[in-house]
Amino acid sequence: MTPYISQDMPVLSVVIPCYNARATIRRCLDALEKQTLPRACYEIIVADSSTDGTTDIIATHYLNVRLLHSDTRLYYGMARNFGLDAVRAETILFIDSDCVAEPQCLEQHLAAHREHPEAVAVMGGIVNGNPQAFWGWAIFLIEFARFLPTGTTRAVHDIITANTSFKASVFEQYGRFHTSSYSGEDKRFLSILYGANAPRLFAPSATVAHVNRDSANLVLRHLHWLGQGVAHVRLENSEVNPIGRWLLLLSPLLAPLRMGRILWRSVKASPALLGRLAVLWPCILSGFIAMGMGEARYTFDSLRTSRLNRAQSSSL
Repeated sequence: MTPYISQDMPVLSVVIPCYNARATIRRCLDALEKQTLPRACYEIIVADSSTDGTTDIIATHYLNVRLLHSDTRLYYGMARNFGLDAVRAETILFIDSDCVAEPQCLEQHLAAHREHPEAVAVMGGIVNGNPQAFWGWAIFLIEFARFLPTGTTRAVHDIITANTSFKASVFEQYGRFHTSSYSGEDKRFLSILYGANAPRLFAPSATVAHVNRDSANLVLRHLHWLGQGVAHVRLENSEVNPIGRWLLLLSPLLAPLRMGRILWRSVKASPALLGRLAVLWPCILSGFIAMGMGEARYTFDSLRTSRLNRAQSSSL
């Protein structure tokens, strides 16, 4: 039985950054409308810049959803900040438009905050939303193996924003998301929380199912883009020394080590995955190579630009 009472102000604001999500937005919003938490206790805000008809779907079929639309393309950080401008609750949950929340997801997020008031962020568990897709399994494990919903609520270091709730005061204290067109804007913001040692929790029972890309082309292109985002964050935040910056060029060579870590995490969390991993490992390895190539590409371009700028400055 929920302890939350219907009131004029919601106790939870759900923010969904959205761009061209016509294939998944119905499942995402339908699931959010069918939560065990009373509907009057939470608001749903979609920060949208779609051009594929997603906007019309939301405006026509989801009248209880607050639709914020921008004619200018909003990347993840921009969209999340756009949604933050409209929230009314003291707890804010970010869910991606390709995630399908299980019925108790919202209630479990609030319960974790209530039972652990010291936590500034609570991340929920993530399961595979399209397990029939071969390549979908590969990218799911690469991105989310460490967030499989196992164990009990616990303190963690690493979180992402696909299914994470924050106290609204966090954004007043630490600022907002970076607005780069690269991926990794959540990593850049979360690195500030890590540096401040702000308490973060993993609540496996607050679960969503992530609907993954399902073809080799889409998976590898996305992971290459993610790799560029990783390098962008590391270089912008000065996380690596000058030698480390050059070593980022060797990132593709780390693919076997990264794959081994994912295989270990996956089997440790769910031994039943062992048989699937026996046939998936070539896809996982190629995914990490693509991600490493993205890191190396961004790093090479960044170092080359820096050298050119220095050369131009010295010639003046």
